[in-house]
Amino acid sequence: MRKYLLLAWLLIPVIIIAVHYGPGRKYRSMEAATHQIKHAEELEIIAETSNDPDDWLHVVEAYRQALVLTPPENKLAASRIKLAAARAQMYEGELVEAITELESLLQDARMEDFPTGHQNDIRDTLARSQFGAAWVMRLEGAGTDLWTKQAENARQNFRLLAENAMKTDNAAAPDHQKNLEATIRMTQMDASIIKGLPLPREAENGQGKGVGDKMGEAGEQEGQEGIGPTQEGDARGKGAGQGERPEGVGS
Repeated sequence: MRKYLLLAWLLIPVIIIAVHYGPGRKYRSMEAATHQIKHAEELEIIAETSNDPDDWLHVVEAYRQALVLTPPENKLAASRIKLAAARAQMYEGELVEAITELESLLQDARMEDFPTGHQNDIRDTLARSQFGAAWVMRLEGAGTDLWTKQAENARQNFRLLAENAMKTDNAAAPDHQKNLEATIRMTQMDASIIKGLPLPREAENGQGKGVGDKMGEAGEQEGQEGIGPTQEGDARGKGAGQGERPEGVGS
């Protein structure tokens, strides 16, 4: 009996070490990640109020730190953190980078068959980023092919969200429909009207970031054709806009 008691006593440190480096390590990692997420959310409240790009950058960095602390096997949690970081990046004004991240994130979410609600959140943020990029590029006088591509991408995403929400009687359907209509109206507005309107929230910090130049470079890298120096004055729907910002996205 003494031998078994002695053996059990000697095994206690081994068990403690196993828990420490096994399940215990995973638990501590998730606890640290959760704490970091709460910190990022607190910073996000500050950024929402100030809408200062530097404040949004702090939010992006905080979420990325939370991602580092998240166990790699928890793919859904990691995807949600990446979405939060990309959304903050959009509001920071880094629209092209946010679009690239969100497109990749949506593809991964579909491959992993993540919950539909999460996929919709990614698609909605992606559409908002595309809408904001199109708006900023119109202000920059970017080639028509550049901004209309992003506007069309936003339109397709908002349309899909609206149709799916109506099929499932989702309460978000009216918002998606408004965003769809706002995107269509934006493409029909003359450049002179766009320049006289207040910026949607998704575009406020995007000015001066060379969104059109970045989009053009990305298109060249992908081997796309038809991206030329078309002037904003040649935009389709010239004169069809009205002197108020489309209700929906960013309002």
